[in-house]
Amino acid sequence: MSDRKINMPIGLVKQMIDPLFVKSVRDKQFVIDAFISMLPDYNLEMFLELVTRNKYTPIKKGSHVMFKPNRYFFDDYDQDVMIDMGLSTNDNYVYGIVLDDDSYNNDFNPYAHKMKINIYVWYENEFTYRKESINTMDLTVIKESDIPYFKMIKNEIKV
Repeated sequence: MSDRKINMPIGLVKQMIDPLFVKSVRDKQFVIDAFISMLPDYNLEMFLELVTRNKYTPIKKGSHVMFKPNRYFFDDYDQDVMIDMGLSTNDNYVYGIVLDDDSYNNDFNPYAHKMKINIYVWYENEFTYRKESINTMDLTVIKESDIPYFKMIKNEIKV
């Protein structure tokens, strides 16, 4: 176990996890080692991320989210048009909606490693979706009203 790493040395991981277990646990070190061994690296990374964040909004099916796509995403779309249409930000974030977790389980797991997202895009002069699997920790839950495209649509309907 001492050779295992997850973007940080396993010793540091143990130091971070240690305070989470109460002293009354018999053989506390064994429990910590077992806990670390039972989780795949991506789950351990997610756990540590959740423990160190000040605030985390759990993801649900239908949640609106924003995230930075991989660097090749805008090869398929005109970033300036996406920004003008309110589907991207100047600092390269895009918006989407959570379809499901990306696991083989029947029940939705808000802490799954990845989520299936319908990314909102502007393609060939129309609003459409691009389905992708995105790392859950890269997603930030937002309100639909935070997405400029939907604000523009609502304003057009009112006019």
